[in-house]
Amino acid sequence: MKLPATPSTPAAASPAGLTPFESYYRKQRIVPDEEWPAFAAALQSPLPLDVRVSHRAPLASRAFERLVALLPDANERPLPWAGSGVWQLDRPAKPAPLAPHRDGRGDGSYQPARARSVASPSPPPQRATPDGYHQFLHRQQKRGALHRQESASMLPALLLMPRPDDNVLDMCAAPGSKSLQLIEMARGGSGMVWCNDASLGRAISLNHRLQGANTASPGAVVTSLDARYWPDRELRALRFDRVLCDVPCSGDGTLRKSHRNTPDWSAAAGAALHATQLKILRQGLRLLAPGGCLVYSTCSLNPTENEAVVTAVLREERGRSGGGGGGGGAPARVSLRDPREFAPWALQGLHPAPGLDEWQAAEGEDNVGVGAGGELGEGEGGDGGGSGGGGCAGGVAPPPSSGERGWLSPELRKCVRLLPHRDTCGGFFVACFHKEGPAAEAGVQVLLPAADEAGAEAGAEAAAEAAEAEAEAGAEESSGAEELQRLSAASEEWRSIAAFYGMEAPPHGSCLLWAPRRAKKRAKLYLATEAAAAAVTTRWRAAARAAKRGRLDGKLHHVGAKAFERLKLTNLAHADRFPCQWRLCQQVLPDAAGWVRRRRLSTSDEALFAGALRDGGLPRAALAALGGYAGCCDAEGALEPGGALLCLEPAVTEPAVAAVAGGEGERDRGGERPSAPPPPLACVACVIGPSGSLALWLPKEERVGLLELLDDPLSG
Repeated sequence: MKLPATPSTPAAASPAGLTPFESYYRKQRIVPDEEWPAFAAALQSPLPLDVRVSHRAPLASRAFERLVALLPDANERPLPWAGSGVWQLDRPAKPAPLAPHRDGRGDGSYQPARARSVASPSPPPQRATPDGYHQFLHRQQKRGALHRQESASMLPALLLMPRPDDNVLDMCAAPGSKSLQLIEMARGGSGMVWCNDASLGRAISLNHRLQGANTASPGAVVTSLDARYWPDRELRALRFDRVLCDVPCSGDGTLRKSHRNTPDWSAAAGAALHATQLKILRQGLRLLAPGGCLVYSTCSLNPTENEAVVTAVLREERGRSGGGGGGGGAPARVSLRDPREFAPWALQGLHPAPGLDEWQAAEGEDNVGVGAGGELGEGEGGDGGGSGGGGCAGGVAPPPSSGERGWLSPELRKCVRLLPHRDTCGGFFVACFHKEGPAAEAGVQVLLPAADEAGAEAGAEAAAEAAEAEAEAGAEESSGAEELQRLSAASEEWRSIAAFYGMEAPPHGSCLLWAPRRAKKRAKLYLATEAAAAAVTTRWRAAARAAKRGRLDGKLHHVGAKAFERLKLTNLAHADRFPCQWRLCQQVLPDAAGWVRRRRLSTSDEALFAGALRDGGLPRAALAALGGYAGCCDAEGALEPGGALLCLEPAVTEPAVAAVAGGEGERDRGGERPSAPPPPLACVACVIGPSGSLALWLPKEERVGLLELLDDPLSG
């Protein structure tokens, strides 16, 4: 995570005419002297274009093919270490002027609002040209099909390796690229990805990005809390299986993005962030469940922000375990793990450098000695370290002393630093922590306050009763996402939806949430995983009530994916004709399109599907020719108004077959059977009106993105 530009202190004059950047990093020896010319040259060269193809968005692979066609000299190459669907392309040597806007402007300025209005019935879509590849990429990223993400920043999520039922915390999530990567990796289970950012404005932008048509997830939770002072007591000791601490940093590892070293660079920017980074890492380790994994990362080259922070935590942990004097003591509860050993596949093809075990302070930095009583415990302290914990209050943790090298140097070498001249990426630092203890089953871990065993069970029952009472009382005084409650399977709303769309229970490990106070208005239902639902209906509700007493400074922005929305039927005569007044929402389709058994219209005619996107729907006369038409009719064959799906199916030339498992006798009786039908290429939410016409209900960016892929603007 990179902070906005931070005012820096003017650096003192460097020896031998070196720039402050070169003088400082030559002293740190982050690269050998013989590699410095190549390192400096790499910082002056532009970054390649790294693109991650979504596994959730319709026609995402076609979007990437179109991007490659727009860059004939892209020389695309896969990055297997970063996972399937990750590609690196060469940028054009010299960007050409942008294609003129439809309003006649040719000044090269880019106005996204105009560029995204492709799906408007008039005028026709702007012709894509090689000059405008960045406009195309911007639109496809907006809909969540292609993600521009620097390859080095993909490493933390790969090392976390979240499982579908894991509960993951991204402590400093904005702008959201790593959060989206974690969501895609952990999809399909009952866990959650809690995305947090301290900045309210950045959290709002993050929330908007995570509510897109192909980026919304039932397991997503978005909050704005100060990660340094996590409200652990108010959130009832919530623990996570995976924690990402991509902390605020000076960001000098990203200098390739501007193609030159920033003239106001100063080592003081990194030193000023050291205390904040250490507090966030301490909190992350406190929130990590036993047996869990935490990744600490920065896009900075500065050891003050990297190894010095890791060193402070390791010293604190050694002091806590009683090993500060070199004797025995209890085993360390938190330790570093070497990615080269537990995840070599994630570094395959890369040339990572080990962490440094010595560095020099910049002028003006104060190295402070380290006490032996550091504690990373479960206490109430906001930063986890008082006067005796970790010993870098007011300064930067110093490198290992001669007496510490025996145990600290091997640990620091387990860190990983990516360097731009060794790999085609920016500078990046990663450290992987493991918390000792039995790894519980994937899911939210709740640690009860210290008590005897007899009182623990009673405390758990009391907590459950209190949570239920708070859910009822909190709904009267909360607002926004804090109002959400579980929708009962016996409710009238759910029975109406299930019968109309041919649904059974919600997908495994998930449930529906709603705000009952909004039911008489334009109510919305959200599909959420069990973990995400529990986080809002029990723990956050208590935290929200505490906030009203001034004990919590934060906001819950969103939970889950919008699944259904009540139609706003102003014509009362028409309202009686709708058997179900809840329509499907586009945001839930990547995870739950297969959940809908009725009201599914389909076609394999791409021209027809594109025409529906362009015109915003289809006339009644065209519906009878669509597949699944009977599923939209009542028992008497009359078309029923209400929500529906329109699916683009792949064209099938001949039926696919699959061998039937079994012996020779089965094959003699016809040992082949039709295979399962392939999934649809795209699905869009729509509504059939009282007149029988079909109207699409999907976000504008999704309509624009799909239309330009189906209309093939490169042809003709």
